[in-house]
Amino acid sequence: MPRDHELAEREAVMLDEVAGESFVAMDAKYTTRDLADELCTEAGISPSITVESDSPHTLRMYVASGLGLCILPDIMASADPTIATVRILRPNGTPATREIGLVKMKARPLPTQVRSALRSLLARPLPVDRRLLTDQGC
Repeated sequence: MPRDHELAEREAVMLDEVAGESFVAMDAKYTTRDLADELCTEAGISPSITVESDSPHTLRMYVASGLGLCILPDIMASADPTIATVRILRPNGTPATREIGLVKMKARPLPTQVRSALRSLLARPLPVDRRLLTDQGC
């Protein structure tokens, strides 16, 4: 959300708290959009989507410009200093999360870029199954 939004200083919000606001969103072909739509349905809201894009960077610029709020995974938004990142709580009060899985062949090492991405994910304060990295030395 924009840094000057009235809820920007909060750690978390429930989507029904922003039900009347405009949203910008990923194009419908992305699973990130599927998750956002699912969260809105759970919260009982039908957001007014003003703009869609296939670029998280573009969406963050729209948010910073005040065109609307956006539901993006933390990893796509938290490093952007032009917007405020606020966690979304599901109606039951639990944080909205998504599960990311990785399958690899035991005899093959992970590429450097994948190990780097995994280290970045593990540095975040979210539940992660660390069994994934035991034989990779990440």
